[in-house]
Amino acid sequence: MEWDRCGYPGQTQVRTPDRPPLNLRLVTGELDLPQKSEKKGGKGILRRDWPLKYIERVPALIVLFLDLDWDHSSWLEKKTEAESKCASLRASAGQASRIAVVLLQQRSVPTSGDDPLATERAHELCQICHLTPRQLFVVPMLGDLTGYVSKLESAFHELAQGFYQQKLKTIRARSIPNNSPALVVRQLFKLAFLSELRQDTHTAYRNYRLAYEQCKDHVESWEGIDIFEWRSVVGLLNYKICELCFLHNMAVEAINQMRRHQAVFFAGPAGVYPTPALANIELQLWNAKQCWHFAQLFEQAVVNGLTALATLNPGTQLDLAASLYSAVNKSILALKKSNPVTKPYPVPDPMAAIQNTVFFGQRPWRIGYDGLAPANVEEDAVTAILSIQPILVLFTSSFFLS
Repeated sequence: MEWDRCGYPGQTQVRTPDRPPLNLRLVTGELDLPQKSEKKGGKGILRRDWPLKYIERVPALIVLFLDLDWDHSSWLEKKTEAESKCASLRASAGQASRIAVVLLQQRSVPTSGDDPLATERAHELCQICHLTPRQLFVVPMLGDLTGYVSKLESAFHELAQGFYQQKLKTIRARSIPNNSPALVVRQLFKLAFLSELRQDTHTAYRNYRLAYEQCKDHVESWEGIDIFEWRSVVGLLNYKICELCFLHNMAVEAINQMRRHQAVFFAGPAGVYPTPALANIELQLWNAKQCWHFAQLFEQAVVNGLTALATLNPGTQLDLAASLYSAVNKSILALKKSNPVTKPYPVPDPMAAIQNTVFFGQRPWRIGYDGLAPANVEEDAVTAILSIQPILVLFTSSFFLS
């Protein structure tokens, strides 16, 4: 396709700050896009595949490139072909993806604005393909393409913003039955995530924080068997809040957020599921991971120019994470010693789907169940967890090792 000459290969490389933040993918042949489906059931909070839908599968903008000059000898035939392709793209998209058309023309400069043939045929093409003038572009392929590539990127970015804005409007309009905390958190997370995709990081930060506060305000109402899932969501939200704090040069707020996070959630509730001892170990392990993830964010901020202090640097959190991981290992060894596993490892493996759960923090053996799994499955899950070996952790951060 001649679009390669417009600079497409360069657009997939690392993008400089002066270029619009686009994620471009070259597609040939028939598009295979996910169709809108009926609402899926399930009691969980955040679906794991929902962010991936908008990162990898549902495009904000689909651009059709056509080799077509205004004076093409088969204009009528080409116009009908363009109409058919646009209609096919709209039918395939089904998720409100925007459509744009770029005409690649064999000339060195674009036609002037007062060219009657170009004006007439551009109007015809917009009408038959249901496009606005802002969705139709012309690139003269025989001249210097650098400037045209830059203009196209800016125009594509602007059109894509409309897609995300419409999605945000749709999500805001949805009612939440009984103000369910899980559904409120889900809605706020979606608003935050889509705001990030449209580079409105301040709105994203605000919605991530509102979702986090919603979790914090309803800790007492968390069901015992779902504490692990709620805690997983809280950890994700805290990560996003701290990440955006560092992005907005609010390092002190990021550190204070982490301190508040530790004060509120590190003490529990641990719960009693799947057993009291295992629930306590899971809380210790979660605490360690929270410190480690924050340290990674902090270290990246330092790499990006933030000044670390002797008493305030990523190593502080890495040191705490190491201590917590060490405590986890001791607790696991103590539990295995006091409750030796005498049963063989269960078949089928209740942990087999651990990488394919539907919701963040969902127990792999409870996929397909809104509540507890059958008693024998729950028992097998405990046996499988008790068979897990202690955790070996090696930190390689220069801040920690120094």
